[in-house]
Amino acid sequence: MNMHMYYKQKAVIALNAGIAALIPPVYFIVYGLIDPLHRYFVWLLCPFLVYSFICYQVFVINKKRCEETKSVMEEAAVSLEQDVTSIEKLLITFLPSPNLHMQLYDHNGYMAGELRDINQKAVRWFMPYFAERLLTKKYGLYDHSGRLNSTILIKKNTIELIGMKENAVLHFKSKRGKGFIEFLDYKRSKSYYLEKSLFRMDAKIFINSSAESAVLQKGYLPLSYQSFFKDANTPLLTFHKELDHMEKLSVLAIIADYLSTLDH
Repeated sequence: MNMHMYYKQKAVIALNAGIAALIPPVYFIVYGLIDPLHRYFVWLLCPFLVYSFICYQVFVINKKRCEETKSVMEEAAVSLEQDVTSIEKLLITFLPSPNLHMQLYDHNGYMAGELRDINQKAVRWFMPYFAERLLTKKYGLYDHSGRLNSTILIKKNTIELIGMKENAVLHFKSKRGKGFIEFLDYKRSKSYYLEKSLFRMDAKIFINSSAESAVLQKGYLPLSYQSFFKDANTPLLTFHKELDHMEKLSVLAIIADYLSTLDH
């Protein structure tokens, strides 16, 4: 999977959504022709037509991006990294999901892994937000070939990390909804501090109150990356110091919990 394929997938999803949105208008138009007395139903078509138009514009944009990245990706060097936690800078994209489907790319535009629901059920698409927050979220961290490397269980008061060789439990200490959230790993005597922006996706994570350990930024994409990532607002997650595998996995779990509450 690379950015060329990602933009192609996004274009297909947008096109299918736009076509699906035209089904109700076609029905009401036919119904209005058969029964002229109910032509006022035409006003019900406006939301569907607007949504279909927006989907078409998204399709056009991603189709253009797909074409622009095709030749670039053919010349790009394929990353040999197989563990997403071994990469210093990760670029994040999203796919439609009832909760969170996050893809992680290296700077050359190749997918290093993805973080998504392990069991995606259709009923989750129709659940209200408050009910979704009451359920335990079970995410899987997959590598670039689709192999499950770690499991993340996000509960009301804890985040459980189940890795291939070791596990961890992060406990929420401060309340959600504030600009500063603390997580405690009692087993390793570590504390993780999430400082989030009030109006942007941006966030910083500190470990044991030291210097920034990881930074999530949106809208600060380096120019050297923009040959592969055509959206300048692609989120960039940067690990600023040498963290071990479990620390990076903990950071990814905290970021996943944070992003699941945002409109992305």
